[in-house]
Amino acid sequence: MKNSREEVKEAILLFATSYNKKEGFSYLLNQEHSPYPEIVNLIIQEMFMNRFDFNNCIGAEYKAYNIILDYYTELHTIGYVRHE
Repeated sequence: MKNSREEVKEAILLFATSYNKKEGFSYLLNQEHSPYPEIVNLIIQEMFMNRFDFNNCIGAEYKAYNIILDYYTELHTIGYVRHE
């Protein structure tokens, strides 16, 4: 994956903040062994429940959406995510 683990974390927190879930996601992301695949699935569920529309989002949201989508795609294509 071309994005770093920190960029994935920032993308998750951007959406978590907009859905008033930043505190919970921050707690999960700051654990010693954060389960990133499960956290990404949780934020995708939040995006779905809040009817996120990537066609009508601003630049930062679109970039974060692409980072999360890349992570999800790589995870489900090869079974794990390798950051460069």
